[in-house]
Amino acid sequence: HARRQAEGFIMDKAVTKKLFDEIAKKYTERNGGYTRIVKLDGRLGDNAPEVIIALVD
Repeated sequence: HARRQAEGFIMDKAVTKKLFDEIAKKYTERNGGYTRIVKLDGRLGDNAPEVIIALVD
């Protein structure tokens, strides 16, 4: 079910396959804290908030 939800968001089955088959294995022993979120200044034009989301190792 999680894979189908990810495919609905990512829209590229090759990327979803790599995420679940390769990348997810790195995080099986980790208890939490999988991502790092860095807030950026507002977007030029409409000042909408922006962030960078990164997977941590």
